[in-house]
Amino acid sequence: MLSTGRRRAVRGFTLIELLVVIAIIAVLVSLLLPAVQQAREAARRTQCKNNLKQLGLALANYEASLTCFPPARLGRFVGSSWDDGWECWTMMVLPYLDQVNLYNQYNNNLRWNDPGNAQLVGTVIPGYVCPSTPSDSRLDLNSANSPQPAAGDYSATAYMSQKFYIAAGGYSTTWTNKSDPMGNFFRQGVLNKAGAPTDPSYAQFRPTRYRDITDGTSNTSTVFESAGAPFAYGPTKTVFAVGTLGADVADYNVVAGQYAYTGGTAWADDGKVTGVQGCKTDGSARGVAPIGPINMCNDSEGYSFHAGGCNILMADGSVRFLTQNVSLNIFAGIITKAGGEILGEF
Repeated sequence: MLSTGRRRAVRGFTLIELLVVIAIIAVLVSLLLPAVQQAREAARRTQCKNNLKQLGLALANYEASLTCFPPARLGRFVGSSWDDGWECWTMMVLPYLDQVNLYNQYNNNLRWNDPGNAQLVGTVIPGYVCPSTPSDSRLDLNSANSPQPAAGDYSATAYMSQKFYIAAGGYSTTWTNKSDPMGNFFRQGVLNKAGAPTDPSYAQFRPTRYRDITDGTSNTSTVFESAGAPFAYGPTKTVFAVGTLGADVADYNVVAGQYAYTGGTAWADDGKVTGVQGCKTDGSARGVAPIGPINMCNDSEGYSFHAGGCNILMADGSVRFLTQNVSLNIFAGIITKAGGEILGEF
């Protein structure tokens, strides 16, 4: 039997209603997206902190085995000339980072960047890379090796340069005079650079023992983030366009239309050692007033892609997040192991 009733009309969305729904969804996405991004960055920052904690354990185990911390880098005589960039601390601690097999590939009769060590130093080591750094497949673009050396984001805080104290102002000549023996002693960090045995100051730069850290292990750094190489980054977390760098342009070559750092890119590079100068606040030069302590430039200075500061490893194995607004005096005191500074809270 056929129904004689009228069929009920099905009402659909009007165009206005559809647009309202789309607008509501867009608002919800815009509210959720920053929260998701912040959660991801928090996870990356935590992973970076864990990388440094593992480095802290490796340094402590190295010290326990050899009764001293590793020097920032080792040198050797090549003929009658002293080459102080033969091997970096990052290579020396590999066995203490569960990387014994990798370390066994290293030929220490060859310089770290010799083609004979290319396969080793071209290996990406996740523990040496901050996950917040853009493009974790970075390479030393100035190297002729194949493969090119893989990048790293952590540098030893070897010493405070007298240029920092000159630019900061208010310091005596003990701190600002490069030739002052007492100043050279005060400015040294934990992972200091080993000089040539023929250097009169050789004994002053012997590898550090715990008892040498008279400022206190919880007040003294060993390693900090110096991320982003080979590219030149400034205070806005963007790369410098070619032609815009100032005094530091000598530290870079132009490769494929962008600045590429000539030293200190690779995790095994002897340049993973920082004589801290501070950067001009526009990021264009090191050791030039007015300076900021960190996140001004990544040319062998403290620099990260975390908002507001960078992670720094202390000699006691703890990791601190150091704000980029830390005072210059406190920042300098954190780097030195026996400077006698009174730090207070940081």
